[in-house]
Amino acid sequence: MNGMNHRTIRPARRDRRGAALLLALGLLAVFSVLGAAYFKYMSIESDLVEMDVQKMRARFAAEGGIRLALGELLDLQARGEPLENALGEIQRSLPVYGMTQTERTPGGRVGRSPQPLDNLGSGMTVQVTKLDPDNLSSEDPAAPSVRAAAAEGGAFFRLAAEGVAAHRAAGREYWRSVAHVDAVVLLKPQGHEIVYWNGADRPGNPDNIITMTTGSVE
Repeated sequence: MNGMNHRTIRPARRDRRGAALLLALGLLAVFSVLGAAYFKYMSIESDLVEMDVQKMRARFAAEGGIRLALGELLDLQARGEPLENALGEIQRSLPVYGMTQTERTPGGRVGRSPQPLDNLGSGMTVQVTKLDPDNLSSEDPAAPSVRAAAAEGGAFFRLAAEGVAAHRAAGREYWRSVAHVDAVVLLKPQGHEIVYWNGADRPGNPDNIITMTTGSVE
């Protein structure tokens, strides 16, 4: 009778062991899928953060270009030279810096200092033109502000800037963010006034818009 009992119990134990093995394999597969999905999610999240940083670099480059062109105009005005000398295009390349390991200190600590990064870069292009308030198109977004300030006299100049931030690797450009900022400045003998600006750092301006495009470069 004991032998009969052993013959009926052993298959049940083997079935339980097989079920446990299948359950373990199933759980392993589930956790593997979850781990792969989490890794993919973190990779996408990292790319989105990098895109946001690139957009900020492009925006700052464009707004810096506006201030650079304005500085050129103010320098000419201060020296009494013709403001028309500033007309045309201004281009600048801007390195991107990051904290990089440079050397070890005598105590064995790693020294870090800001160094230009080879895989990141930015730049700006600014177009400076002189405006005639009477010849502005009604579709020009700056027209209302310019015409409202025209009674004060002075010279109007449009500063149209494009800022670019790019991510490069192995001689190729993988990401490029472009920001455009448009401004109109009124120069008067007693000073200057920005009568129109579509940049992002003047929240009181109703035209507070900055146009951006971001994407991969084939």
